[in-house]
Amino acid sequence: ALCGVLWTMGRLDEGPLAVDVTRYLDARGLLGEARAAGWFALPPEAAQGELAAWLATLADTAGADVAPEHAPGWTRADLEALGWLPHIPHEANRLCIPWRGPDGLVCNVQRRRLDGERARKYVFPAGRTTRWPYGVEVLRDGAPVALVEGAIDTIALRALYRRHGVDRDVLGLPGANIWRDDWGELLRGREVVLALDADAAGERAAVKLGEVAWVAGATAVTRATPTGAGDWADRLPVAR
Repeated sequence: ALCGVLWTMGRLDEGPLAVDVTRYLDARGLLGEARAAGWFALPPEAAQGELAAWLATLADTAGADVAPEHAPGWTRADLEALGWLPHIPHEANRLCIPWRGPDGLVCNVQRRRLDGERARKYVFPAGRTTRWPYGVEVLRDGAPVALVEGAIDTIALRALYRRHGVDRDVLGLPGANIWRDDWGELLRGREVVLALDADAAGERAAVKLGEVAWVAGATAVTRATPTGAGDWADRLPVAR
């Protein structure tokens, strides 16, 4: 419910709250995929204090004597779990990326900064780990799957596959070196493509995940990297 409210406020359009985020995604060829996946934007930094205060006020009504239809679908504890009280930290990280579980429900919200700074480029709520890879909610039974790093590469490679008629799902890992043992079940009985970045970290991770995939019961394991410099998201506008 909370993500629904924030998505409505920060929907990716030409309105004043999200226009710069919208144009950034459009320039990279990611806007359509981001909209379909329910991504949204926080307002500019100067307005985030007002947003946090407004959300806290709404959350406090959950325990008040109000009709159920007027009560928000979240509590102050939910806002604290996101790390958004007493204020929203990392104000520059305005692009919001919902990570979902297999049932489609949002289990975490990652935020990305778009100003070119690499420090704290991506942030999750403090102390909250990612329970599932990005895209698990649309993973089809038995379909071939590619593993990439992060949500942006996930939607970029989806778009490239769709453009070129490749029938393959994509799962995004929170980082090249982040893997949970129980995710191995997601690879059982599938063809697996290790589409991690073509850098030292990606190559090390590909070796490790190749072994993981075979042990999990993958039917085939191959390696793929984007041509040229950069990652899959960098290739998307070029491939138009």
